[in-house]
Amino acid sequence: MISAKLDPHFTDAFFTADSNNEETKNPVTGDRMTILRSTYDTNGEYVKFLFQLPPGSQGSPLHYHDTKTEIFEVLSGSLEMEVGEQGNIKVLQPGEVLQVPPGRHHSFRNTSNDWVTFTSEVRPAGEFEHFLRSLYGLAIDGKVNKKGTPTNLL
Repeated sequence: MISAKLDPHFTDAFFTADSNNEETKNPVTGDRMTILRSTYDTNGEYVKFLFQLPPGSQGSPLHYHDTKTEIFEVLSGSLEMEVGEQGNIKVLQPGEVLQVPPGRHHSFRNTSNDWVTFTSEVRPAGEFEHFLRSLYGLAIDGKVNKKGTPTNLL
């Protein structure tokens, strides 16, 4: 069980009573990630994360997944998403869910003055958990620029 609250709007109701929740903070961007269900937990069927983005967070740039579906659900705050083509903006509010199929471009960010908390479920899990762990690890090791992008992809 997570012992500390991550932001003023956070409540323990966002978690199941699972002692394996693992929280990581990106020291460069301030984003926080908790693995709610790992690739191992689900035998690769999916991986589920809880993300918290501070006000003004750039989140993730426009990208797509070849074979993965990503499901976003906002728990608190508002999450700005760009979906499909560049400039197609949708703002998700608490309780809203958006499913992004394979091949569809998408990005997310927090343009508000409040924290946003949301879950992201990726199906199938593949190497997605490993990718995010690596990205946060590079930030912790000081190997990213001020936007959180790795300074050396090799």
